[in-house]
Amino acid sequence: MNPELSRVANRLSLSILTGAMIIGLGLLMQYYHPPFWPRIAAPFFYLSFVAAVAFGGWLVWSMVRRR
Repeated sequence: MNPELSRVANRLSLSILTGAMIIGLGLLMQYYHPPFWPRIAAPFFYLSFVAAVAFGGWLVWSMVRRR
């Protein structure tokens, strides 16, 4: 398989997963409020959102670096 095509496919899949993660976490944070929200779920959602933003930043950085 062409290495350039493989790189494009990897970037595309990472961008789709990052976008889905950001949208999904936003919806969960809006509508899911269990009784134990502040102690257990909130740190998980915040760390997941930071990871999604980090993936997005890495994707943008790799695109800028390649040009």
